[in-house]
Amino acid sequence: MKNLKIVYHILIYIVFFILIGIAVSKYKLQNIILLMKFSDLGYLTLIGLIIIGILSVQLWITLRIFGIRLNHFSSWALSAMNSLFNYVLPAKSGTLFKGIILKNKYGLLYSNYISLLFITNLTVVLSGLIIFLIFAIKYNHISMYGLVLVICISLIFSVCMYLFETKKIQIKLPIRIGYINKINDGIRICLKNGKKIFIILILNYFVIFLSALRLYWCFKYLGGNIKFHQVLYIQILTTLSFLFSLTPANIFVKEGIIIAVGNAFAISEELVIAAALIDRAVSIAAIIIAAIIALPKYKAEFKFDNCNPH
Repeated sequence: MKNLKIVYHILIYIVFFILIGIAVSKYKLQNIILLMKFSDLGYLTLIGLIIIGILSVQLWITLRIFGIRLNHFSSWALSAMNSLFNYVLPAKSGTLFKGIILKNKYGLLYSNYISLLFITNLTVVLSGLIIFLIFAIKYNHISMYGLVLVICISLIFSVCMYLFETKKIQIKLPIRIGYINKINDGIRICLKNGKKIFIILILNYFVIFLSALRLYWCFKYLGGNIKFHQVLYIQILTTLSFLFSLTPANIFVKEGIIIAVGNAFAISEELVIAAALIDRAVSIAAIIIAAIIALPKYKAEFKFDNCNPH
C-alpha cells in the first residue's frame, strides 16, 4: 500500500510537470512570466512566509486549549515542516507527523488532536463562507434561496469533514471506536474556549486575505485586468479544497480552480495559467525557506523517549 502511494504521488508530479511543459510551449508562457521582476517574486515569497507565520501562531493558540504550551519557534517548525511534508509525502502526511510529535513529546491525546483538527478546519469553512456571502450579497451574486442553499451545503460539508478526518486518523493511527466519545469531549472543550476560537477565526481571515492578495499580485504583475473580489472568490474555493486534499499539496486541484474561475471572469487562458504557476512557485519557495530555517528545531522535536502511540 505504501509503495502504491509513493508511485501515485510520483506519477502526479510527472504528469504535472509534463502539463506545465505543454502549457509553456502552447501559450509561450515564458514570455509572459519574464514580465515579472525578481523583486516582485521576492515580495510574493515574503507573503508566503508571513502566511506560515500566521499558521504557526494559530497552532500555538489551539494547543493552549489543552494546556500545551509550545514556544513560538517550535510552533513555526511544526507548521513549516507540515507544509513541506504535504508537498513531498502522501496528502496530509504532515498533519499525521505533527500529531505523533504532539502526542509523544507533549502528551496531547490523539482524540484531542482530532478535535483540534476539526475545530481548525471548521473555522476555515466559516471564514470562507462568511467572506463569500459578504461579497456575493454585495455584488448581487446570490439570492435568498441561494443563501439558504449555501448554508445548508456548508453544514453538510462540516459534518462530512468531521467524519472524514475521524475516519482518516482512525485508519492511520491505532485508535479504537471508544475514541469517538473522547473526540466529541475534546470538541466540547474547544467550544468552551470561545475567545481562542474567535482569534483562530480572525487568523483564518488573514490567511485567506494574504493568499488572495498574493494571487492578485501575480495577475497584476503579469498585466492582468482582474478585481480583488474576483481573486478572493478563487482563493475561497482553493482554500476549502485543501480540506479534502487528494493530491500532494492539492496539485491540479488548486490550479484547476484558478483556471476554471479565471476563465469564468473572462481572463485570458494563458494569463490565468501563468498566474497559477507563479503562485504555486512562490508558495513552494516560501515553504522551502521556512523548512530550512525550521529543520534543526523539527529534528529536535522529533527526538522523544516515549514512542508508544497509544
